[in-house]
Amino acid sequence: MRIRFLTSSMPPVLALLLLIGCQTNSRDQILAASESQVALRQIQSRTFETADRNALLRAVIATLQDLSFVIDKADATLGSVSATKLDGYQLRMTVTVRPKSETQLLVRASAQYNLTAVEDPEPYQQFFAALEKSVFLAARMEEEAAAAEPLSEEAKVEERATPAYAAGPSETASTNESPAAGANSFDGVWILEIGETSAMNLRDRVSTVVTDGRFSASFETNGWRGRITGEIDQSGTLTAEGSASKMAWGSNNLTIALTSPYRDGGFRDDVLARGRASTSFRISLTRTEL
Repeated sequence: MRIRFLTSSMPPVLALLLLIGCQTNSRDQILAASESQVALRQIQSRTFETADRNALLRAVIATLQDLSFVIDKADATLGSVSATKLDGYQLRMTVTVRPKSETQLLVRASAQYNLTAVEDPEPYQQFFAALEKSVFLAARMEEEAAAAEPLSEEAKVEERATPAYAAGPSETASTNESPAAGANSFDGVWILEIGETSAMNLRDRVSTVVTDGRFSASFETNGWRGRITGEIDQSGTLTAEGSASKMAWGSNNLTIALTSPYRDGGFRDDVLARGRASTSFRISLTRTEL
């Protein structure tokens, strides 16, 4: 039996040229992908001439809300804000604020359409245009306030001579007085903690933003998933409602309803979520310094 070995008749020079061509194409593709990533980071990032990270985070939150996003989480420690926009589609955006230098902060936004990363520059351009306008207006208001005419010496003397108001016996300030009763309001970033009363070590802790007394927050705790929306009125009473479901079951089967007064700096209460079964949840809402 004869065995024939087939060998390539391709000239060595041509084979070498083809090999070099393949390597060149691979290198070009890597360079193109790298340039694309650099361009995307440039679209997603802006530098701001300020060192006040909390003020810039508040501007980020306000900007996202102006663009019809619902704030999911805001973390002052990590310097991040996550928000979702539902308008026939789901667009999720996460914004981080990091120091770039002693006098500058770097803001980076990352968006996802459903589960796909967004590379279209338009959502980022809209966000940063609105954020830059918000930061500019805030800085201008601060400048105008600083440039306000100071009190004259006569006015200062008169102010010092005016006796302080003394509360009467029936007007003693209470430790449970709500911010709405004074100069402050309930608007701001709050921490929502929720968990089964019997398993508070597994509670979920999320940030939520109260705007015009209203808020909305999602949670996951000990196999439960749900959402709570609420409102704080001017008297300092929280009224909230929501739903919770076991993630393994995949259906909303419990309804949450809560009414709680403002006390000791926040709202805390145990509620019985009702449905085909009943489960007790402990819910608290406390203000952060962001």
